[in-house]
Amino acid sequence: MQKINIALFILLTPALLAAQNITPYKVSDHNKFSWLNIEKKVPQAVITRFIADEKGEFPAYRNRSGYGYTIKELPARLHFIDINNDGANDVIFEGAGGGEGNVVEIFLSTKPSYKKVFEDKEGVSNIIFENNKLKELIISDWGCCEDYLNFDKTFSVSFSAPGSLTFTLVSQTASVFQGISPDTLFEKSFAFEILNDDYNLRSRPAVDDSSYEPWGESSSAGRVGNVVAVLYAGTKGIAIGKQTDNTGRGWWYIELDENVALKKSVFYENENKFSTKKRGWISSRFVKIL
Repeated sequence: MQKINIALFILLTPALLAAQNITPYKVSDHNKFSWLNIEKKVPQAVITRFIADEKGEFPAYRNRSGYGYTIKELPARLHFIDINNDGANDVIFEGAGGGEGNVVEIFLSTKPSYKKVFEDKEGVSNIIFENNKLKELIISDWGCCEDYLNFDKTFSVSFSAPGSLTFTLVSQTASVFQGISPDTLFEKSFAFEILNDDYNLRSRPAVDDSSYEPWGESSSAGRVGNVVAVLYAGTKGIAIGKQTDNTGRGWWYIELDENVALKKSVFYENENKFSTKKRGWISSRFVKIL
């Protein structure tokens, strides 16, 4: 086994990774995302005026939905950001919707009023700017009730005209909502191939074939701990990050293309029916770097 680990280390050279020309992985973790370095501080009067002007919005905080939120809690859910570099602060709302779950809404400043240009659920995982304009928005949709998958949706943003934004869903990935994201990312993602048949894709970087999981016995994979899919030999994917468990076993956090055939799986389709890549953990022992 020591020889295998050494061989992998040699193959993981920067030159090889660069030669594969794979798009860099974009971090998208709602639990690690912070507004602190993105939003701007504005006077309380600006916040109060915005809430008053948008009287038809934010029903959960106006005692119209019965969910127990109050108007005093609303300001903390409003983030003032200039997303189109016009010198005016736009507003991103991330909070309770009028029904179950959270929503993300974007209000573009039209001076002096605002226009809602985007709405989705449940929370923001990453915001990417280019030349001081919003370029990409990554939304995490962890669903509701018995849902156990998190769908990360990447929207590209285009500015077709002053005061007009277009959000286009360009990619979507699925992973287990309470799974673990990698603590270390590879310098550049790279392609690999599974060597052994019946190779397990797991929600966490650890061998666990007995714990209770929310998908239980109702799925095609059955009650098998943290296994979320069983892969065929020859399955190809993209390695994103890595982690080592307390036994010393190395794990890769990977992404599988939408069309990859799975022998067994607990993944389900998102309600938007958009093609979806799948993410999870595999042991790095029996794989070949392409």
